[in-house]
Parts: sequence; structure tokens; C-alpha cells
Amino acid sequence: MGLAIGELDITLVNAFKSEIRYMRILEQIRRLLFWSLDNFKDNSIKSHLEDISFILENFTSEKSKQRRDSILYNYLKHAVDSTPWYFKFKGFKDISDFPVISKIDIREAYEDMLSLSYRDKPFTEIATSGTTGIPFRVRQDKIKKNRNLADTLYFGKKGGYVLGDRLYYVRKWVPETSRTAFGNFLINMVEVNVTDFSKSYLDKLISRMELDVSNKALIGYSSAFTDICRHLESENRTPLERNFKSIIAVAEALSPNTKKSMETFFGCPVVTRYSNSENGIFAQQSNETGDDYHINWASYYVEILQLDNDNPVSEGQMGRIVITDLFNYCMPMIRYDTGDLGVMEKRDKDCAPLLTKIEGRRMDVLYSTKGEPLSPYVAFEMEYFTELKQFQLIQESEKEYTAKLNLDGVFMNEEGLIKRLKKYLGKDAVIKFEYVKAFPQLASGKRRLTVNNYKKVV
Repeated sequence: MGLAIGELDITLVNAFKSEIRYMRILEQIRRLLFWSLDNFKDNSIKSHLEDISFILENFTSEKSKQRRDSILYNYLKHAVDSTPWYFKFKGFKDISDFPVISKIDIREAYEDMLSLSYRDKPFTEIATSGTTGIPFRVRQDKIKKNRNLADTLYFGKKGGYVLGDRLYYVRKWVPETSRTAFGNFLINMVEVNVTDFSKSYLDKLISRMELDVSNKALIGYSSAFTDICRHLESENRTPLERNFKSIIAVAEALSPNTKKSMETFFGCPVVTRYSNSENGIFAQQSNETGDDYHINWASYYVEILQLDNDNPVSEGQMGRIVITDLFNYCMPMIRYDTGDLGVMEKRDKDCAPLLTKIEGRRMDVLYSTKGEPLSPYVAFEMEYFTELKQFQLIQESEKEYTAKLNLDGVFMNEEGLIKRLKKYLGKDAVIKFEYVKAFPQLASGKRRLTVNNYKKVV
């Protein structure tokens, strides 16, 4: 004899509750296993995490300052004593005695950039093609890898992610970066591949998220989040309401519209993280402080330098973001030009300096007809026209620009778009249109929001 409707409902509810309890137990087991394994080894990650927490949460204290000064001095001393490229700087007085370096410098002097005292020690090689598509390699030693993991745990928690939660990681996955199915099970991660973002793939992804009763976190490319939101909007979907605790956008500028849509569909705040593949996490927004980025002073020394020389800018002035990676002893990276532009300010004398603006890669910065650098956010003016599926703004010359658009049908608002863009580009801007069926992804799986063919790189 079958169950009555009421009995069936109770059975389903009990099964649902049992699945939730099972997932929570698994989350706790993963946390316990992780810290037990760290304890079994040498408590390295725990020690790094405690160090990061102390430095960042007591930034203005004398002990925090002494710790930061000690880390920086020891790192510079190690570099000049053990790394051929830095031998000539042995008489340094402070960090300003070192030159600013770029990817080109590292490629050309790769072997001399490696510490002699770490040549025979285990290392991991990080390879990235970045925006240019030219391969770039950096070695990282075990200490650096553990520090990066501790940074990830610290800033993940600040963004709402707790170790053991189900993590949907949205990026380009290739065999070199993918884990095994068992490896993903152990860390509770789901690989979401941006190269597969067809309608059927996104349908399956959303269905999986809706059925997943785990505590969940999302991290991924900002452009991928835009694609997900547009898919949900096209399907007239309602909010998922499925235990999303954290959303962290990385790699690209996140538009205000996408941020708002993600928060609506997934029911939790969205923060943006500033990081790169070759180093790690430099800064991250906080749910409490809005658009400002809290700098990872525990693991990096950050400078904002003039666009045309290596002198520091005045507080609040835009400049080049230059970092010193304080924990990669295998391949010291001192005053490394990230290629990005930003602004650093102190909001309060009792707080650490913040990145109040990050304008993206210098090679992609557009200029107004008056020669003034513009934020890549100017391209988000095109989001006002909801019929556009994808877009890109290109500067061709001093006053000529191309709006590259992807949409179904015919775009009827060229004049309206020109009017909105000219508010930023200049009244004498000449804007042409190009219509494409799709935008190719970069080798990294990201997409360029802006392109500067004018090449006024300063």
C-alpha cells in the first residue's frame, strides 16, 4: 500500500533534512582532516595563518610594524646574498635602492633570478600566459605555497567562505590545472570551465547548484559571472536560495550591474579580489567597507609609483602598482611591476592604507580625446543597453574608438550609446561600430573589456 500525500511530504522532508545533516558532517570532517594533516606535518599553514591574522588585524601596533619590517629586511637580505641577479645590491639601505622589474626582466634573466640556496630544493613552477599570450614562468618554494594557502584561507573567510564548504571555482580549466575527481572531493571543489559556457552547460550548472544542499561559495572570473547572470535573466529565473555564503570575483573588473545581479540571484554579498597567478592575493574588498580593497600587507610590500618614473606618487594619485613578494625565497621578486594601475589612500590614521581604485592593466587603459586616462568602467556604460550580449570598447587612435558589439538582431540605439560614451571620451570622439557573433577568450579564459590599439602606454 502506497504512502498518502501527507506521509510522502513528510518522508521527502525527512530525507532532505538527512541530506543536509550528511553534508554538514562532511564539511566538518574535511576541516578536521585538513588541520589534522597540517598538525601531523609541521603546523606550517596554521602558523602562517596566525601570522597573517596578527599582522593585518593589529596593523598600527608596534609589534605588527616590527614584524613587517623584519620580514621585508630578511627577504631583501636573502635576495642579495643568494640570488645572482641581486648580488650587485648588497649595500642596500632600503627597498628604494632596488630597481623595478617586469615580466620581460624575469624572462631574460630567468636563471639568475633563482636563489642559489634553493636550487636543489623542491619547487612548483607557475606558468601563465596572461593577457599577452606570451608564456611566463615563476618558481615557488614550499614556504611560498603554504603562505599562499594561508592567504587564501584568511581572505576566503573574510569574504564568507569557510574551509570545507562546497566551492564552485569558475575559470579556464586545462589538464595542467585540473585536479583528479578524488582530489576535488577531498577539498569539496567543483571545477566550472568558462570554455564550456554553452546554454546546455549553464543549464546543467544551475540545476546542480539548485539541488546542492551544501554550504556553497563561488569564486571566478568577473566576465563569467556576467555570462551566468545573463543566462539566468534570459530564462526569467528567480533567486536560487540555496545556501550561498560567499561570492568572490577575480581577474577582471566587475560591473555594478553584474554585482547587483549576482547578489540578487545567489542571495549573498559579492566582493572582488585583486590577485595574479604568479604571486597570489594582493588585496580584497570587504563586505563592511564597500569598494575599497584591504591590502595583504602580511605577505606583500605594495607601492604605487609614477607612470613615467620609479618615484612614489602622492597619496590619492593614480600610479603603477608595484609589489614585493615577501615569501618566495626560491625566486625573489622585488619591486615587481604588476602592469596594473591603482590608487592608495588612508581612510583613517588608525587603519592600514587601502587600494581605493584598481584600474586594470596599463596596456588596456583608454584615454579621452584630451589624453586623460580613463577607468575601464567606462565600457560598462554599454550595459545600459540590455539587448547587448557582449561588448568591448577599443581605442584606435587619439580620438577614434570602436564599440564592438554582440547581440541577436539589429542594434537600434547607436546614437544613444554614442551619447553615453562621449560623456567620458570627449565630445569630439569619433565612435564606430563593429558587430561580431562572439568574442574570443584569451588564452587564460578571460575576456578583455577594453583594448588600446593607440598604444599610448606610459
